[in-house]
Amino acid sequence: MLTSVELASAGFRVYATMRNPDKREALDAKAAKANVAVEVVPLDVTDDASVADAVRHIVSEAGRIDVLVNNAGYGVGGFVEDMSMQEYRDQFETNFFGAVRMVKAVLPGMRERGSGRIILISSIGVVNPVPGLSAYNGSKAAVDAFGHALRYEVLGHGIFVSLIEPGTYNTDIFHGNAQYAAGALEPDSPNRVAFDNLQRFAMKQVERTKADPREVAVKVRKVATAERPRLRYMVGKDTLPIKTVRAVIPERAQEALIAKITKD
Repeated sequence: MLTSVELASAGFRVYATMRNPDKREALDAKAAKANVAVEVVPLDVTDDASVADAVRHIVSEAGRIDVLVNNAGYGVGGFVEDMSMQEYRDQFETNFFGAVRMVKAVLPGMRERGSGRIILISSIGVVNPVPGLSAYNGSKAAVDAFGHALRYEVLGHGIFVSLIEPGTYNTDIFHGNAQYAAGALEPDSPNRVAFDNLQRFAMKQVERTKADPREVAVKVRKVATAERPRLRYMVGKDTLPIKTVRAVIPERAQEALIAKITKD
């Protein structure tokens, strides 16, 4: 939502996609406040036909797609033994395979024109995976590796692929789009106490950062307008410290910290 408004403010003709366009009121309100126009197109990234229809509609109206921002996603929480295989599949279907579908749909046009920008939203969880989010972190790691390989494939065609790594932000991933594995909330789950402790710790971290999610939207705008955008961009004041800690603190010390957080 914030990204759509930010790009529209930069002069782009923006097509925001939603699985259910009836829920566009919040986007319309933000666009009106910024005095910009954002068009809404129905899209389900898990459905091949929906992706094809959306891209066809946009190209028929605008003539081309210059920038693709892949930010559709959600997080499902739960320890591995409390999650079903279907919950893992659903997580990857949206976060990873949805991104792949969108990329494959826009690549032919970008290649034909010899230009384009593909922006994939990765996560600091790729380098700092945490217990209880194995499905989400795994799906984002897949997006990250996919984007890295894709960049090499298309560089010679005037197409630039960039990965944006947001740190900790108080977004819908923790609220409206947050989901929990059915087994994770069962009172008799052997991981229930550890999972609850992790949830409380995570929310404290989110509240402590007080980071503005618009920072991510601003970074997307920077990448979309750069002449030669880089492969990777970090966003958020905690991303560099987290990467540094992961690089210099012994793994045993990190494991001890996790054990302290999750203990009864």
